[in-house]
Amino acid sequence: MRWLLIVFFASCSSKPVLPERKVPARALLTGRAVLPANTFVDGPPSGARVEGGPYATQPVQGFSSLQLTPTGFLSISDNGYGVPETSADFLLRAWKLEPDLTTGVLKATTLFVLSDPSRRLPWPIVNENTTTRLLTGADLDPESFVRVADGTFWFGDEHGPFLVHVDDQGRVLEPPFEVPIDGGALLGADSPFLRTNLMLRSAEALKVATGTRTLSPDHRWLTSADQVKALHTAGFRVVPWTVNEPARIDELLRWNVDGVITDRPDLGAAVRDAGKELHGHRGARGLAPEETPLAFALGLDAGATVLEFDLTATADDEALVWHDPSLAPPKCPRAPDAGLLIPATKLEVLRRVDCNGLLAEFPLQRRDGGSTRPMTLTEALKLPGRLNIETKVHGTGLPHDDASWLTRLLIKRVQEADAGARVTLQSFDWRSLQIAQAEAPWLETIALFGDRTVRASPETRLGFSWPERVAPITVHRSSGFENLSMSADGNFLIAMLEKPLPGESDCLAFRFDLRTKRWAGLAFRFPLDERAKAVGDLTLVNERFGYALERDDSERRSDGFKRLVRFRLPEVLGARVTKTTAADLLDLALPDGGTFTFPFWTIEGVTTLPDGRVVIVNDNNFPFGRGRSEATPDDTELIVVQPMP
Repeated sequence: MRWLLIVFFASCSSKPVLPERKVPARALLTGRAVLPANTFVDGPPSGARVEGGPYATQPVQGFSSLQLTPTGFLSISDNGYGVPETSADFLLRAWKLEPDLTTGVLKATTLFVLSDPSRRLPWPIVNENTTTRLLTGADLDPESFVRVADGTFWFGDEHGPFLVHVDDQGRVLEPPFEVPIDGGALLGADSPFLRTNLMLRSAEALKVATGTRTLSPDHRWLTSADQVKALHTAGFRVVPWTVNEPARIDELLRWNVDGVITDRPDLGAAVRDAGKELHGHRGARGLAPEETPLAFALGLDAGATVLEFDLTATADDEALVWHDPSLAPPKCPRAPDAGLLIPATKLEVLRRVDCNGLLAEFPLQRRDGGSTRPMTLTEALKLPGRLNIETKVHGTGLPHDDASWLTRLLIKRVQEADAGARVTLQSFDWRSLQIAQAEAPWLETIALFGDRTVRASPETRLGFSWPERVAPITVHRSSGFENLSMSADGNFLIAMLEKPLPGESDCLAFRFDLRTKRWAGLAFRFPLDERAKAVGDLTLVNERFGYALERDDSERRSDGFKRLVRFRLPEVLGARVTKTTAADLLDLALPDGGTFTFPFWTIEGVTTLPDGRVVIVNDNNFPFGRGRSEATPDDTELIVVQPMP
């Protein structure tokens, strides 16, 4: 391996021989090495959610940065398969790259796999409750990468956006660093702190911990068709609660949810017609006193395809079909004013209470002569059709007010009734889902999600953290810290956004003080060319100038825009850089007088050699990139360019 590096650096140090005939002043390609697209390393299967997958192991792809070291190059992979919802099985790695310009071969070996064993990331990760806590493309999106003097690494994340600090083994050392701005922080569309993204990340982690593949979120947490699509892409069914407005039901159906939970199953004809699940909430809470035999009968009559109800533990080893901790007015008008606390009361006492109260919020409720006394779980399991049963833990501290006990009782009663094929278990207390997975894997489970989940104690949500951020998005998707470099004196990281913020024409570059670990304002503004869509990477050569990659979103087009630009740093912090074209990557001269093009959609790694030449690598976006041929995935190509003066 050592001789390959010697060959590479020897090739880099030799002068290219130009033809004698006069040629236009163009940048010159002096070397190229290729890593085939279908290159894989050991690891778990991946790509289960992308066309062409799954793959038996992990692809070597997505190089999104380039660092020169005395022994070769270092790089890092981005989130893998494009977006968080497709990348939960892609492990994030740093790489050692060894190009041989004589043979044209580029080799890549793993430097480390990113991990968070000390739980520094304050949001749920896919491998949340594993011992290694390896990081995946659903957890972070590393797009830029710098090794600093102490041997540790910093990388710029696109999702946050923020900086993440890891040791020389890739282990996260401290919480990520957000950029303060206007009294808040820069917030990306894929930030793990946004509630919509928290739901996806927690679902990914929950699937690993419990096997749960159905989410039942508060319908108000669903804000777009794209969000539902992302959850579907990630492999989850979506059945929101509790939806009682016809217009909202229609909107959710347009977003392609898998069903709805409603107090008014009589409004659900469109749900049934679409072949979706129609859950009668507490039977038919909008039509009869909830969770009584009458409510279940009216729910079925109204067309519910699933009956939803709750379980609360009694004092004598049984479970009552009831949502609240007590039987109390106004739902149960003849109960004592203070109610009967169910976990402290025996079943025989509770069964004597008639809960036939009509609630003003549901004007269509009626008694209609049917039974309005609460049922036991054993009785409820005799109801026809599918049943969706929620375990309720009320926090009274009484012996049977406990997720473990209640879940195990449900499993026992379902087995006694031979009802496993038509029962699902749902809960806000995810310990129930974990117990069911361990002790009754045949029982389908559903994760309830909403404000009460976020406010719940960590143990009830399996230790997941919930740092929800309610703030406007300031950084659009795929616009975060694509660019990271270090100042010439080694004291500052320079992190630049890939695209301008809304209303801006410049990409903003922020200074991060490595000595204080604090942000220190703007370093400079980078004016984006009107033909460009993004800056793919930058590197500072010295205290005066650097190089950056500007690109549009085209591929396979000779009239696209792919430029290496040389920029001069401003004398005043926060001012604009000045820049000139150093190379048109779609029009590179070859030593023999021909032309070489680098027509890739994403070109995301740049560094310089001691002799002034520039090394560039593409992100091949495996298996999607089609820069060379529409028929086959792009290889990873590393090129060496002599820039224009």
